[in-house]
Amino acid sequence: MITAIALLAMTASDPLAPAREGKLQCHSPDLERRTCGAIAEYAPLADGKWRNIATVRIASAPEIIMHGESTVEVEDEAICGVVSRAELITWKVTVDGVAMPAPEARAILDQVADRFASLGALGTKSCTRYRPDGDGLLAEMVIDGKPRPEASQRVIWVRPADGYQVGAARPPAMGSN
Repeated sequence: MITAIALLAMTASDPLAPAREGKLQCHSPDLERRTCGAIAEYAPLADGKWRNIATVRIASAPEIIMHGESTVEVEDEAICGVVSRAELITWKVTVDGVAMPAPEARAILDQVADRFASLGALGTKSCTRYRPDGDGLLAEMVIDGKPRPEASQRVIWVRPADGYQVGAARPPAMGSN
């Protein structure tokens, strides 16, 4: 219990402190099945920013998962970044664990980009703040300075060895599609 409290206090001031320990961020966790709606892995960059390597389930039947990277930074105790349409459409897509060819993936990614745009999250700064929520955190989204409570979700930090994953399939190599 003391460790959980210490982690929550540390995360409040440095939201990427667990990433410095090699942990992954599991969004919308199912503890029993050890699955996540999305997993974010963070790797530090030389300029003080971070590479966010994301795996996100966007549909469950068939299981459609997108995989991509973006650059984020810590600002005022939040994780912030800007996602552009050009960046988003380079992400990879799998359907039931099989890599989707780029033209078909592009159609799905265009729909995702349109959804981001409808939220005001495409090409504008989005920040995520974290506050304690039981044994995890509540990730609260702020888009272009405006709180978006409908985009809030539960988050836990997990070790890779814990076996959490998004869906049934592993992500494809980023250089293929």
